[in-house]
Amino acid sequence: MNIGEILEPIDWESVGGAATALALLVALVTYVTTARREKSIRRAELVRAYTADFYSDERVVKLFMDLDYERFEFPKVNDQWLGTIGEATLVRMLDLFNSIGHNYARKVLTIEDIHGTTLGYAILRAHGSLEVRKYLEHVRAWDGENLGTGVPFQYFQQLGNDLLTRSRRARERNRAVPAIIATTHPMEPLPPPRGEPEEAPTSSSRSEGSADDDSRRA
Repeated sequence: MNIGEILEPIDWESVGGAATALALLVALVTYVTTARREKSIRRAELVRAYTADFYSDERVVKLFMDLDYERFEFPKVNDQWLGTIGEATLVRMLDLFNSIGHNYARKVLTIEDIHGTTLGYAILRAHGSLEVRKYLEHVRAWDGENLGTGVPFQYFQQLGNDLLTRSRRARERNRAVPAIIATTHPMEPLPPPRGEPEEAPTSSSRSEGSADDDSRRA
């Protein structure tokens, strides 16, 4: 929706100057609010599409898990690894992160759209991996000889730097927040697991029950 569509239904001949100004103000506020909401929706849809792309490749997901648990190693003797599916998977993952970083650099996405998501965490883990940095050094040397940019996956690296700063601030702010955030609503006690007997009544409850029975018999 554009501002022209908002202003079109107004009958300007039947309203005075003050009413016209008020109508313009209302239309402008409506337009700005609607535009911001639509822009937020488009950003959320873009992040959702990137997330779906990330999870659509099992090799990329496995590589991320290996990075997260520090199982990935850039081979010291890498002639037999370069050009294989292993390198192709790493390139695909870094290219995805670079595309996200490119949209971040163009201000299509904000840091808040990415931080706190699985993608944001994956970018941080890849950005902080010593083994990934070894690969980036290899790519930089290769690019220097083959007309590359000289900065491998530049937007990924720039986004990783900004995410690192944002993550440090968030961790400091959330240091006292528990892993499981408590609910403000009362919670029902969980039932016992299947196959396990319910807790036997305590001696006090048994004595109270006996007293009640005695009073009823009396």
